[in-house]
Amino acid sequence: MGAPKRRPAVSKPKPRTKKKPDYVMGPTPKDVFSFSRPEPPGPSARPLPALERLELLVANPDLYDVADKVYPGRAPGTPGRRPVYSPFIYLILLASISIFDTAEMACANF
Repeated sequence: MGAPKRRPAVSKPKPRTKKKPDYVMGPTPKDVFSFSRPEPPGPSARPLPALERLELLVANPDLYDVADKVYPGRAPGTPGRRPVYSPFIYLILLASISIFDTAEMACANF
């Protein structure tokens, strides 16, 4: 075995100089990104029982419009079994999970 070969010296990378932007930014006021005073709290809503919230959910016509867009109707002659429930029932169930906190409690209240 001979003496180990010396590696050639590696030059250190040159520090990059920052390119100056084409614009000049002046001082930013402290209240640009925040309110000058905190907003006063608005009136609090009355607490609603869970079943009343479910009634309001079912009475919302926008829910049925969304169900028509998300779950389009089946074309005539399409193979397969027809669904047992209408498509909007699935959306009502999914939305009611946020009312009753769990899917089990939502199904129990149905």
